[in-house]
Amino acid sequence: MFQFKNTISLADIVNGLLLVVATIGIFLTLYQIKQSNKTQRATFFKELYSTMYSDSDVTRGYYLIDHGKFKYSDSFHRSEEEKPIDRLLTFIDLICYLRKQDLITESEIRYFEYELTRVYQDKEIQRYLEVVQRSHQDFGCETRPFSSFVWYCQNKL
Repeated sequence: MFQFKNTISLADIVNGLLLVVATIGIFLTLYQIKQSNKTQRATFFKELYSTMYSDSDVTRGYYLIDHGKFKYSDSFHRSEEEKPIDRLLTFIDLICYLRKQDLITESEIRYFEYELTRVYQDKEIQRYLEVVQRSHQDFGCETRPFSSFVWYCQNKL
């Protein structure tokens, strides 16, 4: 039969203190991990946002559209404008993909809302997207080009 003693030994006190210290250590570690995660997310977002204006092709492609200088025609392919426009569309497709996968928040993607809207609503970009999508379809590709960008703009803007 079990008998309980109403005494506390020094070992019991030491074990109790070690348990408290270990618990505090666990909570401090969790707090540090959370803070580190916030810092990493902020750094990632800053780099993502900075790319919009520091990558020369992305910036050039955006300003061609923003200033109304991008005109889609058959001569666009293999022209000097093709690379920056494709780079811009690829970059903003990545941003929209990150949002679709919940890797960036809705409030974070709002920092790109103006740029996304300007690009998506541009009639020349719409013409280009139609041609590129038709081309992918003709080659039997299942994945549509810039699909995350199109999805985000159709559903969120």
